Amino acid sequence: MKILLDECMDTKIVRLFQVHEVKTVKDMDWLGIQNGELLNLAASHFDVFLTVDRHMPDQQNISKLALIVVVVRGTNLRARRMAPLIPKIESAIGLASPGEVVIVS
Repeated sequence: MKILLDECMDTKIVRLFQVHEVKTVKDMDWLGIQNGELLNLAASHFDVFLTVDRHMPDQQNISKLALIVVVVRGTNLRARRMAPLIPKIESAIGLASPGEVVIVS
């Protein structure tokens, strides 16, 4: 799967995924693009959008997107703290369908 990391995510997380192709918002030159437009862009290029923005699902109509949105909850989600969550994230996206929001904590 192709995964896009939101700009609020630690970019070092990219190397934690062994199986998936992972890019950051910065890699795509999409920094500063607002959530609605960003999700539409992501849906046209990626399968999964990974964020820590827990308000995004309430503010955006995810169900109409060809994209799985994964919201990671926790504190201090630097790469080393995210490592134990990667199997949970991979399992969740394996079970989810486009248009769904998955919460991982």
